[in-house]
Order: sequence, then structure tokens, then C-alpha cells
Amino acid sequence: MLSLINDAFRHYAPRLRLWSFYETLPMKAGLFNKLVVDKHSSTLGYDNEEIAAMGADHRHVCKFESPEDPNYIMLRNALGAAVELITDPPPATDLSSLREFLYIGADHDYDLERLDKLKAPGTCNWFTRRPDFESWSSNNGPTIFWMIGRPTTGKSVLASHVAGTLASTGKRCSYYFFKSTDETSTLSYCLRSIALQTAIQDDLVASQLKSVVASTLSWDRRNILSVWKSLFVNGIFKEPSIKDHFWILDDFTHCLDFRDLFAKDLFVRLPPAIHIFATSPPSEEIKRGLSSLEPRVNLYTLSEIDTASDMKLLMDNKLIRFNSADDRELLSRKILCSSAGSFLWIKLVLERLEHTWSVEAIDEILSEVSVGLYGVHSEITRSIAAHKAGASLAKTKLSWVSLASRPLSLDEIKAAVKLYLGQTLLATEKSVPDICGHLLFVDSNNFVHMIHGSVRDFLFSDSAPSQLAVRGAKLIATSLLFFFSTCHPKF
Repeated sequence: MLSLINDAFRHYAPRLRLWSFYETLPMKAGLFNKLVVDKHSSTLGYDNEEIAAMGADHRHVCKFESPEDPNYIMLRNALGAAVELITDPPPATDLSSLREFLYIGADHDYDLERLDKLKAPGTCNWFTRRPDFESWSSNNGPTIFWMIGRPTTGKSVLASHVAGTLASTGKRCSYYFFKSTDETSTLSYCLRSIALQTAIQDDLVASQLKSVVASTLSWDRRNILSVWKSLFVNGIFKEPSIKDHFWILDDFTHCLDFRDLFAKDLFVRLPPAIHIFATSPPSEEIKRGLSSLEPRVNLYTLSEIDTASDMKLLMDNKLIRFNSADDRELLSRKILCSSAGSFLWIKLVLERLEHTWSVEAIDEILSEVSVGLYGVHSEITRSIAAHKAGASLAKTKLSWVSLASRPLSLDEIKAAVKLYLGQTLLATEKSVPDICGHLLFVDSNNFVHMIHGSVRDFLFSDSAPSQLAVRGAKLIATSLLFFFSTCHPKF
């Protein structure tokens, strides 16, 4: 519980004025005299924290002999300063007109808080300790850190952890989490939100943007170039204090117009001091766009090996109610083996297991919980079906992989497409995941896999869109007819 409180507090600490007091005298405990709580344990380490030493031991650090006691006077003065700040606060920058101009809601913290609640204590720390991340966050490496990973593998929670870590160290951090079902998942809304968050954290930037508002007679807040030029090129980037700002942008494939990011060269025009952390699935289109920004980009691929320890911590935290360590370990391994690296699947399993106590019920849950992922698969397949030019190609690949009794090689997928559609695939390794919305991935040996077994179940179900639903008998019959009609065997 204490670790949860500490982890949650770091999101709010930078907005507070803090005072910490620590003991300096040892306290007698049996035969020994020692400090009970040292300075390191008594203080938080935030830039906005005032730290003072008390001439007292652990028992008397909050007990005073008289109003003339130096320790009492120190604490009284701190309380007086706090009361003065509350009753007579410094003038705050009024951002209501700027918020109205930018057309941004007041709930930008919601996504960060929601994702932070999904994170188990102790998870994600491995990532912010990586040397390449530490170089990026300390201004000693490429200014863009781009993390790619398959759907439901924990990218968004990692992004929220990055935002919280930066904020806890006093860095100015703005963030935006794209969502597929949200009409605000556009580049223009994202950048307007980033502009507002930057102004909230920096009074000089706020003044600069207020000048922009006062001098702007008309603008198109939905036009990405209009937003970029008005708010950033002619506003924020002209302010010298912009040097310490970090932007967290999560899941660009849910951004409705993410292609404009590269087509309009927005990141090319960033000041070098703006540091960006972004996430996306391993899209070939995004990789091509990032190649134009080298060497300013560090491209990192999130793997199942990377997140295995976090998955184990999450399960250990939730399965503690099982008294037997052997039972916990066995169940944990069983869940991990079935997860295929999907945090969402594990989360659904653990929720179902909360009221389950028998081995048979647990096995039933592991076989049925995949239905909970249908919502994710439905979003992805609807997006695939909307692109009519690639829908038939995607359906063919998904169908053959779903029906095969073993993983198919890229050459076999290419042959199946030629047989069924009469089309010759180019750049097969790149086209398989991209066209199929990353429901498929290619391993290091060039074999094609589903990202999770639930994808196959979904495609066979009535929940799948008709354009992509797999009907095995029809596919096999059509393929055989095509094969026999185009070959000429000699008798």
C-alpha cells in the first residue's frame, strides 16, 4: 500500500510546495544508539522541497520543550509560510481564455491517472533505467525516443510511467494518449492539448500564447499546419524557456491523420531541445517516416522478453490470495504461457480469477477469457475493412494463417495469395503485419503467427465483420477450384 501511495504522489508533487524535516540525533534502543530514520528516508528529493534538520532524536522530533525551542520555531515558521501562500497566493496566470481559444477540455489528466492505476507496484522501472532512455531524458542522446510494440503489450502503461517519471524529477512534461474511438484523436487536437499543457507549466509560454491569441483574427483549429504555425512556430518555439519540455505521445496508429506527421515534416521543424517519447505498433509506414529524421531518432522495439518480469510482478500481486507458493507459481506460468505477451489478456484473466477457487474453474477461465479481447480485435478489423483496396488481401492472409495447422512461412503466404487472389506479393515480410492491422507478426525465422490465439477465435465467430470473417470450407473449395482450373496435368 505504501508503494502505491508513493507512486501515485509523484504525479502531484511537482504542483505542491513541500517541507521535510529529519532527525539528527541517535535514539537509544537497548544497548545501541542509532538514527531511526535517516535524511535519505525522511525526504522526497523533489526540486520544490525545502529540507531542514531537527536537533532531536526520533522520539522527540515532533515534541517541543517550549515556544522558544529552536525546533518549534523552525516548524512554526514553515507553517506560517504555508498559511501565507494559501491566504495570499501569488497571482496565477488566467488560462481560461487560452483554453477556450484552443478548444480543449479540462480532463487531460484522466488518461494518465487511468493508466497509472493499471500499473502494478514495481513494474516499468526497468524501462526508465535503460541507458538509452536515461540518455534521452538527460538531453545526451537522440531527441526522439520511439517505441514500437504489438497491440495490447503494455505500451500505453509504459508511456504513462515515462510521463510520471519525468514529472517526478521536476521536468516539464506534456502528454497525449490517442484512442481509436475518440473523435479528438487527431494531430490538431493533440498539438492544441500539448500547447495548453505547456502554458500551464510555463508562465512565459502562457504569455507568449496569449499574445498569439490577441493577434490572431482567424485560424482553422482543425488544420494541422494552421495549428503548428500559429501556436508553435510563431508562438511557443520563440520562447527561450522551451528548452526543457518533454512530449509523451502514445499510440499513433489510433491517430486519425498520423500520416500528416511525416507528410508535412512536422518533427523536422522541432527545436532540438524538444524531447519526444512516442509509441506505435511496428508499422512499416511509420518506420519509413522515422528514417527521414535520422539520426535524431532512437527506435526501440518492445519484446515479450522485456515485459516478462512486469507480467510476473502483476500476477504475483494479484495471486497472493493463493496460500501455496507452488500453486501460485504453477498458475503464473500457465497464464504467462497462454498470454502471448498480451497484458490485456492477463488483466482479463486475473479479473475473472478473483472469485475462482478450483483448478477446473481456473482452466475453464483460461480457455474462455479470450472473448474479452474481441473488442480490441473488432476495432482493428473494422479499420482493415474500411480500406477496401487491402481488405481482400488482409482476409486471405488472416484466413490461411487461421486455418493452418502449423505456422506458415512467408513463402507459403505468398503462394496462398497468388493461388487465391492471383496477386504476386512484394515485400512480404513488411506487408503481412501492416495490411493485417498487426494481428499477424513475422518471427525471426520468417514464419507468420497470430498475435494471440483469441484472434483466430474472433475471426471464426459472428463478431467478426463480414468482410474479414473466416469461412474455412468456402476458402478451401475456392482455392482448389482455382488451382485445378489454372493447371494442366498430363494423364
